[in-house]
Amino acid sequence: MSQYNFKHQNFLDFRPHPFDIGHPFGKWQGHEDNHFVNKLYKLDKAQYEAYYLHHADDYVKEGKGTADQFFKIVWALVQDRIDNLKRKNPFSSDHPKDVININKLNAFHEFMARIDEWNARPPSVINAEMEKTIAAQREQIKKLEDRLALLNEYETVQQIRIDEGHLPTVIDLFLKFKNLKVNGTRDLVKCDHKSPYYKMISKYFTDGGDPIKIETVKNYFTPISGTDTMKTEVPEDKQLFIIVPNPNLVKKDDKKI
Repeated sequence: MSQYNFKHQNFLDFRPHPFDIGHPFGKWQGHEDNHFVNKLYKLDKAQYEAYYLHHADDYVKEGKGTADQFFKIVWALVQDRIDNLKRKNPFSSDHPKDVININKLNAFHEFMARIDEWNARPPSVINAEMEKTIAAQREQIKKLEDRLALLNEYETVQQIRIDEGHLPTVIDLFLKFKNLKVNGTRDLVKCDHKSPYYKMISKYFTDGGDPIKIETVKNYFTPISGTDTMKTEVPEDKQLFIIVPNPNLVKKDDKKI
């Protein structure tokens, strides 16, 4: 590694930038990589990008090389430190600290992977990442295929055709249906939302063979803000049917709808 890949603090500068490495009495000969990593250990994840760019921008600005070259230098440095720490004796007194540092270096690698616009990481790393992505995509595709197959079970070959001009009549029946009571007390059907009703009509019915827009039906189930009046009311001349209880099977207090 080049001796001066990173941005050092200036000579006799006692108030350097917090990301500069070095000391006010000169550069560390041949040890700047150690000090870059040691400063990295002290940073939070939120500081990784600013720390990296502080040195990367200086590297390019000073004509030391290109952004992707700097990326490769830092990636190799971090990987080398990870490998060195993993080779250390796991029973030594430094092991707990080593594990913490390995995790920090891995986290920094994860940050670098997100900014690798040049695919500058080693081919083995990129290939492993691609294989992981492909496996995840295959699993997602399988889940989507299974979901599609399940949804297709509920698809119909043909929609129900409402006699032309009688869409409001069918909607009126749905409105009455959802208000039916069992023994005059319990809801026959119950749903906290209105959407299943108007979506069902729009999806499975046609108005004289023509598609039915969701918004058209929705207005029959949606009250005007602050009122109990629906945005669209079923005209009286379209309320052609009533639903009545079977007098032989229900209690006397059941009412017709």
